[in-house]
Amino acid sequence: MDIQVDCPASYPDGAKLVFVGDAPDREETEQHEGFVGAAGRCLQRAAGMAGLDWANVGKSNVAKRRPNDRNKFTEEFYETVEEPIYTKTGKLSKKGRKVTRPTQELLAYRDDLCRELQARRPNLVIACGNHALEAIVGHAGVVNYRGSILEDQWGSKLKILSVEHPSYIIRGNMVDFWILAHDLKKAKREMEFPEIRRESWAQHIAPETPLWLFLRLLNTVKCLPKHLWTLDVETRAGTLACFAIAFRDPGNHDSIVSFCIPIQTTTGPYWSPQEEMEIWKALDETCKSNPNLSNQNISYDIYYLLRYGVEPSGVYMDTMLAHSILYPELPKSLDFLASWYLDDIIYWKDDHREWTNSTPDQALWAYNCKDAVYTLRIVEKIDEELRRRNMWEMYHGSPLRSTTT
Repeated sequence: MDIQVDCPASYPDGAKLVFVGDAPDREETEQHEGFVGAAGRCLQRAAGMAGLDWANVGKSNVAKRRPNDRNKFTEEFYETVEEPIYTKTGKLSKKGRKVTRPTQELLAYRDDLCRELQARRPNLVIACGNHALEAIVGHAGVVNYRGSILEDQWGSKLKILSVEHPSYIIRGNMVDFWILAHDLKKAKREMEFPEIRRESWAQHIAPETPLWLFLRLLNTVKCLPKHLWTLDVETRAGTLACFAIAFRDPGNHDSIVSFCIPIQTTTGPYWSPQEEMEIWKALDETCKSNPNLSNQNISYDIYYLLRYGVEPSGVYMDTMLAHSILYPELPKSLDFLASWYLDDIIYWKDDHREWTNSTPDQALWAYNCKDAVYTLRIVEKIDEELRRRNMWEMYHGSPLRSTTT
């Protein structure tokens, strides 16, 4: 299918980064250049604040023509059709269902964008908004995936960073401008290399991990009283299902160790009463020996620990509160903090929005470990930020307080 190109993509020689929007507007169509309108000027300003050289970045769009004056992108490039419904016996139902799908024109534009990016192979592609994200990655949801480093849907090993479209910002959402500028600082770091670099960790979950190893790991944290550690609780129907702990390996500080100890499974208690008693006793000793416990909204986790007779001797950081001191105007959820402080994450909070009896236990345990690991890394980043802005003592209190090595 022939496609109409009113605003072609532009790539300076040696461009390591390309911005991809949804479609050109009037100014872009007139000047045959991407991101020169009001939204583009907003993006240029954010890029300048992030230290990006605007003259050396690529500019492109999913659709290379402007939607008709009265139409928005969705109205122009999507169509609603009625599909037949078949009964369980294979008969055609009298009722149909309406499905919204891309037009053939949009699919042709997406194929063209695929060929373009595969030919140019920039180190980083910045998908601006939902339509660019869906075209390149294969799913929408920029509100959730904003700040995530993703892979393209074509298997081309292209590195994608999802950001809010600047047109959303100029429609009265100015707080998001500073989030965009911060995301583009991440882009400046990521554009220097083409591969996706993610920090890995050693993970221990049941049933592969026996009780004696869980107890040994708890003892390791206990014997490192100046070591940072996180503890995250997961619940089902108001009952503690498991808890995960993460800490830096004392023998290799670049490595994180995480383990999740199950308590209640979908079929009942995981341990015998005697075994579970050993776990709570070991955890209580760990909490009493190591006061550098941290987590996101830690009062929630402590509530459940106290119900089992476990009382921490100290709290090093609640990431939600510490982040609020640094950036009181920004969101405070764990997924936002991960997107703000960490460069390599993928949004994960929709992996299992609700934990029910139909959720596999091991999925819950792996998710729990991920929460604990990300929170530990966020603690380290927030501490760096507090020190850089001379706010460390304001949050942590007296310098005589227990600190890490």
